[in-house]
Amino acid sequence: MKKRCLPSNHPELAVSYCNIGLAHLALNHYDEALIYYMRDLSMSEKTLPSDHAEIGITHHNLGQVYRAKEKGSHLALKHYQMAIDIYMKSLPRQRPYIGRWENAFQYAEEAFHILEATLSEEHRRRAKSAYILAKVYKKMNQNNKALEYANKVYNIQLKTLNINHKEVQKTLELIKSIEIIKNI
Repeated sequence: MKKRCLPSNHPELAVSYCNIGLAHLALNHYDEALIYYMRDLSMSEKTLPSDHAEIGITHHNLGQVYRAKEKGSHLALKHYQMAIDIYMKSLPRQRPYIGRWENAFQYAEEAFHILEATLSEEHRRRAKSAYILAKVYKKMNQNNKALEYANKVYNIQLKTLNINHKEVQKTLELIKSIEIIKNI
């Protein structure tokens, strides 16, 4: 539909190609995913500055496909490196507050404590806030705190969701990844 309504170089077409690529990647249709990601990249390179974060995202997506398709692929590494190079150039300019972890972390903790005091024990927003903190603590290599918050999320989810729910599975994956890091 977009192809018929928009000019052939419209940036929205690149977004659509990216989304189709994501769908093919999720279905393990790697060759099809590559086709759509390459269309996305080609169009993005024509319509955006060469260091735009969207081009970095596309390189990251291509890296994911090559990694899934060919374990240990040098092409995956190449695209991941290109994504990092673009992010390093573009993100500080596009997001001047990036890197202020202390402030962001402090606000995230305050938000969690406010939600903890005001919402019921099994409220989803409370779980979401705890999940964010678990991820931040994991990134900061504070694995005991990360595990503490991830377990809070899991306990909330067990009260409100089926054990097979994708959010519960995502939380279990987080818990496992933290435990693996702790045991290294």
